[in-house]
Amino acid sequence: MTRGILYRLLHLRGKQHSPDRHGYSVATDEPETLSFPDIGLASSDSQTPAHLPSTNSAASANNGKSNRVGALEGLRGVAAMQVTLLHYVLAFLPSTHYPVPVLTSWEHLIGARAPLNLLVDGATAVYVFFLLSGAVLTVGFSHTKANWVFIVLRRIVRLGLPVIGAEMFAFTMLFFFPDDNKLAAKLSGSKYWLARDFKLPESFTHYLRAFFVNGLFTGYVKHSVFDQWPAVAKALQLEAIISSFDTPLWTLHYEFYGSLVVLLLCVTRRHSRWLHIIVIVAMIPLFGGNPLVLFLIGHLLSSVAVSGYLGGVRGTRLALAGQILSAVLIPIGSVLCVQKDWAIITALREFCIKFAVMQPQYPPLFQSLVGALMTTTGVFMNPLIRWCLALKFFNFLGQYSFSVYLTHFPLLATVISLLYARVFPKIGPTAAFFVALAVGMATTFVAAYVFERFVDQRAVALSRRIGSSRTSNKPVLPVIVADAYEVDEEGVRRQSVDDIADEDWEEGSFRGVEERKGLAAALVRDIPTHHEHKFTLDDSEYDDEKFLLRPDVRANGDSSGSSSDV
Repeated sequence: MTRGILYRLLHLRGKQHSPDRHGYSVATDEPETLSFPDIGLASSDSQTPAHLPSTNSAASANNGKSNRVGALEGLRGVAAMQVTLLHYVLAFLPSTHYPVPVLTSWEHLIGARAPLNLLVDGATAVYVFFLLSGAVLTVGFSHTKANWVFIVLRRIVRLGLPVIGAEMFAFTMLFFFPDDNKLAAKLSGSKYWLARDFKLPESFTHYLRAFFVNGLFTGYVKHSVFDQWPAVAKALQLEAIISSFDTPLWTLHYEFYGSLVVLLLCVTRRHSRWLHIIVIVAMIPLFGGNPLVLFLIGHLLSSVAVSGYLGGVRGTRLALAGQILSAVLIPIGSVLCVQKDWAIITALREFCIKFAVMQPQYPPLFQSLVGALMTTTGVFMNPLIRWCLALKFFNFLGQYSFSVYLTHFPLLATVISLLYARVFPKIGPTAAFFVALAVGMATTFVAAYVFERFVDQRAVALSRRIGSSRTSNKPVLPVIVADAYEVDEEGVRRQSVDDIADEDWEEGSFRGVEERKGLAAALVRDIPTHHEHKFTLDDSEYDDEKFLLRPDVRANGDSSGSSSDV
């Protein structure tokens, strides 16, 4: 009796997938490339979400995305656009968020408490990144064989190189356009946000700290995990965020330490379920309402995020309950994101301050955190929204969202501010805003393409080399795929991969392969087989953040011995 194993979290190359009557995939004859998204704006193992930020080309990234994983990449793209739009609004329409004179008659439509404010709610978007990273990193870390020390080093390389590249890009732009942000701020009235004084470091030590330390390891004053302990913050000599050339980089600091939280959870779950539970229980009062709690929650929601169903299985009562729950969570969470003054959220924050070790951020951001948690959880379980997010347009946004996030601010504070200052007297505030926005988006995506190709992809490639051994005798994972088959409901067995014992598998196929451990969901079927595909499980072939798998496809069981990037 042959066991057919269809992993929802693995991707087949050389066979196109079409859904069967149970909603899962059956191979057809057309080639395709499937990949998991890079979440998070930095999102995963050094090899790359889960930020949650794909390293493959734009063409391959959008070729045949499954709705199940394409939705996560689309959600990441939408969140990146929210952050970018927020910064343009803060720069050129500041009355929407600050007590400054109104420039146009329509600003109130996207102002505080207005429904359209959700389109520019960048604070909520950042927390969405953290949730996605927690979910995606859980899957990535759960099926890597690498030692945890190597994983940490990969994370440093994976996130650190883009941080250095973004800081250098921002420094270059500010060096040639040092005061154009102030010119634009005088016209728009953005004296609280855009009119900041970007001072170049006074010494070489400050340059080193700005490029290699602050953005990833220490963070900044009021934007650091070490703010909770004044003695530690003082010892680290935290600098103001204005010392950063690229201020959005403060989130990469949380991404790094959040990924360590997820790694600890995955390691403890691999060793003992009880130890895993103990660590989870201990983290709740430790994090409280701090943004790091979102990585914990994302870890717990990983199966829901990837499968799209509460409980990880389609067609169950629990999955149906999740879809009903999503219809409640999404509207309530959206209102929370727009209206920042709910008394019940204030009371919850006070509770966290009293009983948690790490303190929450100030009230509006804390309410955004709660709103992001509710909205994102609802999106995870909503099939219609997931289908929309899996469309090519949103996947394109997700493809470059990490690079867009890192490059948009240096352009906004320099050449786009100069453009705004030049056209404002001639065409007025409304037209100047839309001209700056259109040109800014175009130049940002050009810069993001270059950054993705020459910085981000190379960071991923370099991180993959850490702790990986390239030998020809790697263990292989057979994946049986049928051209077409009928399976009675009684013949379908759903089983968590964690529950499958080593001795259940044949020698040379699964024994000793830890990639099966901790997968969010797996479908195990006894089916007739016509084709067999084997995947080389090499740590260097995983991009845990973007969930890419480079398969060695062996036709008719013959070993090819080579693979190509997905």
